[in-house]
Amino acid sequence: MISLKNALTQFSRIFVGILFIISGLIKLNDPLGFSYKLAEYFSEPVFNLPVFIPFALVHRSAVARRPGGLRILPDPHARADPLQCRGCAGGCRA
Repeated sequence: MISLKNALTQFSRIFVGILFIISGLIKLNDPLGFSYKLAEYFSEPVFNLPVFIPFALVHRSAVARRPGGLRILPDPHARADPLQCRGCAGGCRA
């Protein structure tokens, strides 16, 4: 019989694993936003590691040159033809 401690430990491992996978997919879908967050994490109020800020900027400039970045999940506001945008509340992007 599985003890309560072992069951809670196993549940916690699975839950944290799924959480990290979802977090990684979100970061993969928005690499430009992720680079902004990296620069914010390396700033003085958070980790105070300004030596790493240029690496976040390099990541940002490399991603900015690629149209669409590394989009894995579909963007609900993207339109194939920008002239067909009906002005939805979400701010359509072409």
